[in-house]
Amino acid sequence: MTKKLSNFFLLIGLLLFIVFLAAPTQSELFRNFCFGSVVLFLLALGLRQFGREEKPPSGRFRLIRKLFGKND
Repeated sequence: MTKKLSNFFLLIGLLLFIVFLAAPTQSELFRNFCFGSVVLFLLALGLRQFGREEKPPSGRFRLIRKLFGKND
């Protein structure tokens, strides 16, 4: 769920940033678009880090660990 929400915030942030870049004037409204896009980008990145689950070890090298006696 958090990945979908972070993708949504990334998309909206990207659209706001494109509107900011395409704006012909430098009014306060368009500066708010830039600020909003940065906030949404940071929120999306935070949600991606928060929603990331730690994966269990795959066990690819279990034979090598068993042979050399390295148990982590």
